Amino acid sequence: MSININTLQNIRSALLTALELSIEHGEATENVDHITDVLRQVELTTLLQQESIYAIAGMQGAGKTTLAKTILGIDDEWLDANPGRGEQVPLFIEQVDGDPADFPQVVYQCLNLKTGEIEQQKGEGGEQLQNLLRDWNSVRRYEKAGFKLLYPKLLISKKSSFIDEQVTWALLPGYELITSKNYLWQDMMRHVLVNARGVIFVTDASLLANDSKSGVLQDLRDNFSDRGPVVVISKTELLGLQEIEQLKTSAAERVFPNVGMTKEDIVATGSGNSDIWIDALRQTVTNKLTSSAASEAIALDNFMALIREDVSEIINDLKILADKQQHHESMVEEILEAFDESAANHEQKLRAAIKKQTRQHFTDALRHCEENYKSEEVGFQNNLKIFARRLSLRGIEVDDERSRRIIDAWDKQYENVSIHEHNFKALTSVNSRVLRAQGLLPAVENQQLLALSTAGRMGYLVQDKQTEYTMKDPELAKGLYTLLKKPGKEHQVSPKNLAAVLKIMPALMLENARSRLAMHLDPACTTQLAEEIPPKQIFDALFSSSEQYHPIKTAMMAFLGADAADGAVDGKITPNSEDGFTPLALVGKAALVASVAYGIYQITGVIRDSDKAQIYYIRRAMEELAFHNEQTVIGNYQEMITELREHIAYNLKHMFGETDALANRSALTLAIKKLVAAQKEAKLYETHFRKILG
Repeated sequence: MSININTLQNIRSALLTALELSIEHGEATENVDHITDVLRQVELTTLLQQESIYAIAGMQGAGKTTLAKTILGIDDEWLDANPGRGEQVPLFIEQVDGDPADFPQVVYQCLNLKTGEIEQQKGEGGEQLQNLLRDWNSVRRYEKAGFKLLYPKLLISKKSSFIDEQVTWALLPGYELITSKNYLWQDMMRHVLVNARGVIFVTDASLLANDSKSGVLQDLRDNFSDRGPVVVISKTELLGLQEIEQLKTSAAERVFPNVGMTKEDIVATGSGNSDIWIDALRQTVTNKLTSSAASEAIALDNFMALIREDVSEIINDLKILADKQQHHESMVEEILEAFDESAANHEQKLRAAIKKQTRQHFTDALRHCEENYKSEEVGFQNNLKIFARRLSLRGIEVDDERSRRIIDAWDKQYENVSIHEHNFKALTSVNSRVLRAQGLLPAVENQQLLALSTAGRMGYLVQDKQTEYTMKDPELAKGLYTLLKKPGKEHQVSPKNLAAVLKIMPALMLENARSRLAMHLDPACTTQLAEEIPPKQIFDALFSSSEQYHPIKTAMMAFLGADAADGAVDGKITPNSEDGFTPLALVGKAALVASVAYGIYQITGVIRDSDKAQIYYIRRAMEELAFHNEQTVIGNYQEMITELREHIAYNLKHMFGETDALANRSALTLAIKKLVAAQKEAKLYETHFRKILG
């Protein structure tokens, strides 16, 4: 399925913050482990989004491990069939380039508790790997040199596999009915199963015969009836052709009866006779491993249960932790609450504007992509070409080209307007309204500006030398200093006079994002600027001429920590960096908004050969790109606001002499806000996805 990658990253970031604070404040081990478990599922979901992963699933004792070893060329040192005890941990087997003599290799995907980064650590051999796979609690307990294990991975050479492609297999634990003893690892197994791009389901004659007694297969049908797997019947090496055909007929009728399964979707395998069946399995896997809209809906249900239940529980734990901190009503909290309200109001307007602009681009891109698909794939000759490539085991290549077509359509300009231009228009419509209200931008909508300059595109009016422009609120610049810098007494302003400042701060934060987009849209007039220049230099260049600009110049220089007293932009004033970070560092976050155009974003989902399914897939993927664009802009805004709030809180705490208890409580409050925002975004995505499905 395709959970928006930006949504996953925001959830991950929020969970890491919660984990860090929980450890720092000595939370109970149970609560810390719970956050890690949720983080593990989010990381696995991200992995499943970004790579072509196929699950090997089935009941305990069906022969999953034996099949994996045979088709992937893995010996007993790394994997050993264990039908009595079984595994409890999914193993990701990644096919990579390289000499088969150098593989397999075990690597552990670990969380660096100091940095919050996910890093690979070298494993200690096959014996340790097998012990980890058989005990879920050993994975939860594994911690070494500040690294906490999330999941293990086995690297193999793709030359050793029966399919010479860079794909990843997920060898899953045996499917069981969920009980109070196995629910943690069974939930994890199901999470991987419903998110995989395709599934090989392994069974045998005995399990098929005992279906009515076990109840396990019925539970599997209830949860994954629309999955449409490839079915492998193992342990058939001693059976005759007639017996095998009867088993295939039985499996087609009984395993997943509602997905139109035929005997061609079922492969009989055995031990020691892979030369008989491996070609048939290769062909079936290549043609059959796909997902469906129904299976994606099931996967989303599974993921949203994690968001609604587990994330909500983590939020409640953080609230209890925050309540334990010393608390008293303070001026700092009053100002921060006002800032939160201002930031939330600006976000609401930004959401509406970016959604409106994105939908315009979506409509044009969708029409263009559908027309290209019809010209390149619809028709008898085109269909023959696709079929021939699939027969030559190049099906993944075909699917990748289909994804590339969608991305190319999204990145095009329509009537000379790109997604960057639409984003710029959204930021302009939201920011300008706020800044004009405070007299920081000209009030005339159709003012003739310098069309070929970044300043002109930004709407920064060049002043008439005889005209004196003044801010409506004379305390505005002083208020900016109060909140953004660790001020001396001469800069302090009464909290009652900060209302105007708090209203414009979110807009000023996004002005740097607008300037980045403006320069991206007019590269010819800004070639003297490097791609990654600091915000200070952007505005130095923006205001480098001898003309006098509208008071936006004064406000931006105050925001950047420059010398706003005389309006000079000479680079001689250096912001006070003793506080650990400065407004310059904060506003740099805004530059990320300039890169919201779609880059390398892994599209998964429905890729079938019928024209009807392809038209659905194009619309489905385009909806993903639109949502990705909207949420990237909003996510970057939220990140900027969070760090700006921390900076303001630090300055105010020193100004009013607040205690460290307030800082602790404020940090926990921010962590809660971050999780709530991520939870809200996931729910928005769910609504968005349901709309696509109709």
